[in-house]
Amino acid sequence: MYMRTYFFLALLLLSFSSNAQNLGKDQIVGSWIVAEAKISIKPDNPEMQKQIDAVKQGFTNAVFEFSASGNFTLIFPPNTAAFFKELYIPKNSKWIISEKNHTIKIGSKSDGYSLMQIEYGIVNNDVYFLIDESGILLKMTR
Repeated sequence: MYMRTYFFLALLLLSFSSNAQNLGKDQIVGSWIVAEAKISIKPDNPEMQKQIDAVKQGFTNAVFEFSASGNFTLIFPPNTAAFFKELYIPKNSKWIISEKNHTIKIGSKSDGYSLMQIEYGIVNNDVYFLIDESGILLKMTR
């Protein structure tokens, strides 16, 4: 089961690498809304399923804002579970992009942009963000 999950993520990342060349900094700038959130973890019990559902709901309709000046804001919808509201991304966070690696890093120069790392790409004309630390795959819209 876990092998299939990792295989899917590896396949998706390979697809990002081959298809994401046309997404540069200018194309990333702006507001991105999460249309759909997927998590590759299969729950072992009902409590874990509740947590997975809360994560999916928390990210669905969240807004990732990338300003041209390098500022980053993550806005969760009002119906987000309480533990999501504890996710702390400071208001003065910055973002940098590595077009070569198809990666966006969130944070500050002093923390090495280590708050969040997002791999991005296009699969079947849809833009996806993959949050590296968690394996959460987000289908994005403008």
